Amino acid sequence: MTVPSTTVARGTTFARFLKALATAKGDVLAAEGFAEGQPWMNTPEVARSLKALVNPVDTVALVAAIAPIAFDMAEFLRPLTIQGRMTGTRRAPFRTRLLVESVGGSGAWVREGRPIPVSAAGIADETNLAPLKVAAIRVLTSELLRSAVPGSDALIAADCGSSLVAAMDEAFIDPDNAGLFDEMPASITHGSPTFTSTGSTLAAIDHDLGLLVKSLVEAEMSLSSAVFVLHPTTAVNLALMRGESGAPAFPQISARGGSLLGINCITSTACSASGSPGPLRFMALIEQSEILIADDNGGDVTLSTQASIQMDDHPTSPNYSVSLWQNNLVGLRCTRFVNWRRRRTGAAAVLTSVGY
Repeated sequence: MTVPSTTVARGTTFARFLKALATAKGDVLAAEGFAEGQPWMNTPEVARSLKALVNPVDTVALVAAIAPIAFDMAEFLRPLTIQGRMTGTRRAPFRTRLLVESVGGSGAWVREGRPIPVSAAGIADETNLAPLKVAAIRVLTSELLRSAVPGSDALIAADCGSSLVAAMDEAFIDPDNAGLFDEMPASITHGSPTFTSTGSTLAAIDHDLGLLVKSLVEAEMSLSSAVFVLHPTTAVNLALMRGESGAPAFPQISARGGSLLGINCITSTACSASGSPGPLRFMALIEQSEILIADDNGGDVTLSTQASIQMDDHPTSPNYSVSLWQNNLVGLRCTRFVNWRRRRTGAAAVLTSVGY
């Protein structure tokens, strides 16, 4: 795979590829000519990919042509997602037989000449992480996609990625997500030990955080790569709390993360209770080393200016649609292939009904 240039911000190659296609109204040959004529010396992958797409020999050549663009899209999106910010997870290959344990294994001291005892780890299940597809359609104006104004590349990449990030984060962390066979993986918190918040006082918060830590410790998790995942509002409220002396009760946490009880924190708006109209949220403590994630940096990007799109999260009426051509809009469909699995149930613990 050709890796895009690292001299520009991630997402730039992806955005310029879309610009070229949008300007050429989807004509790949014309898009290649447009890209060749631009001062994009630090993203030569754009013109090369378009040139390879003009007459691909077969499907393999087609995938190879789009690979640098898909790689740039994936690398741009990864640090925006919860799983991308969890740097201690274990990468796993797609379509490979893996074992899921109920308890951890252990080694043993062995006298010379004696057989080595087999670990008593309980094999709870097998898993095979198939590449599951998460996709989003975004509609942008033709004017933005053709803009040469500095900053437009970053805006295009962010606009295209926001929907995918939201979908991935919600599926990844929501305790209510049991998954859908061959369509969406269950969240890494689904089925984990769950506790209900006992209140918003400092004493109650200390008690609840202690329950989460105790749950992982009793499941024989080392906490060496543990991380709290919580809502930014929860993080801010914790940062604002004061002890009896007036000093911050949790001085190391902020809206962007930080640490809590010496454990790193990741903040995400996906930590909102499903279907709750109120301010209730949830938080989770996760041992990252027990999380398997399959992600081959693959993806797909398609563009259309001729389609009619139902601008609705849950379209019901086939009669209501927006014509892209009539409104000078461009429809972009971005697709990523990812999957994940928790190796042991005790690797995560959830605190629900968090009102702070």
